[in-house]
Amino acid sequence: MYPERLSFLGETNSPSGHVALRCKDANQHDPAKATVRAVSFHPTGELLLAGGFDKTLRLFQVDGVRNAKVHSIFFEDLPITSAAFTGAEQAIVTGRRSFFYSYDVVTGKVLKIPRVFSSGRTEKHLETFAASPDGQWLAFIGSGGYVLLLSSKTKQWAADFKLNSTATAVTFSPDSRYVLASGADADVYKFDIRSRRCVLRFFNEGGTCTSSLASKGPTSSSPQRLTAVGSDSGVVNVYDADALETGKRVLRPSPLKAVMSLTTPVTTTKFSPDGQMLAIASNQQRDALKVVHSASCTPFTNWPTERTPVRYPFALDFSPGGGFLAVGNDRGCVLLYRIRHYPQA
Repeated sequence: MYPERLSFLGETNSPSGHVALRCKDANQHDPAKATVRAVSFHPTGELLLAGGFDKTLRLFQVDGVRNAKVHSIFFEDLPITSAAFTGAEQAIVTGRRSFFYSYDVVTGKVLKIPRVFSSGRTEKHLETFAASPDGQWLAFIGSGGYVLLLSSKTKQWAADFKLNSTATAVTFSPDSRYVLASGADADVYKFDIRSRRCVLRFFNEGGTCTSSLASKGPTSSSPQRLTAVGSDSGVVNVYDADALETGKRVLRPSPLKAVMSLTTPVTTTKFSPDGQMLAIASNQQRDALKVVHSASCTPFTNWPTERTPVRYPFALDFSPGGGFLAVGNDRGCVLLYRIRHYPQA
């Protein structure tokens, strides 16, 4: 066990003085045989899935102590690069292939989704996707600057969104009304799902290739709407999403703050469910995981530290109550931390 304290001086609304404890690994009963590329908590918080290059999706009942294994599925033709729950009854599993899989959590049925055709094109790789918070939509990064919008229920193509450069990152707005996407030219696009139009485009300060995106809406404990843009330089720019709503379609805004805690491409950005914390990580540097206090855009001072044995973090997720943070790494482990600021996991 590795007890470590979350501390942020001068912020009364931050989780100051509370302890984040290293729990037993979430996948202790069946570690992956290769890098863990995806972790995702079920909306109820009762299950955690983990998938990776060993072609196996594993599900665990996470309590921080036993973390019992529930089930595993082997995909013979799919080294897993991305996987996530899309609502209470389904998980989507993808890899560097032209097809992907859906897994029915209730029945255990696995369905292979063949090639996706969009605007007369066939995508060769569907390795990166985002699921809308309401579970209705999937957004895949395609080739040639395209982002593909699919129905989560039917798995049918619904629309293409086009960037002016290679698409490298995608996410949804918290209300599931918009797709946010960015790429090699550092422009961030906001697409309206209903009108299928780009309603906003802004240049990410610094100008390096975007490597990850995250967005948060207002909550009772964190009222700001924020957009976090991670880049290849290691910088994460945090923007006031309300300030971007100026009516202009093309902007060059200044971020609220540039978080410079990492020095290699920021491959993961993730807000906690209540929006108080932003976890950022790079899988290209050992122990490159930081947790940022959203209101001040400042990293917590003493967790994680250089003594936190993260290794190379490839995936992370918060539990629905914010009490657990799961981190998948290059050794096939899913590290599990209990954040005591939150009474419920």
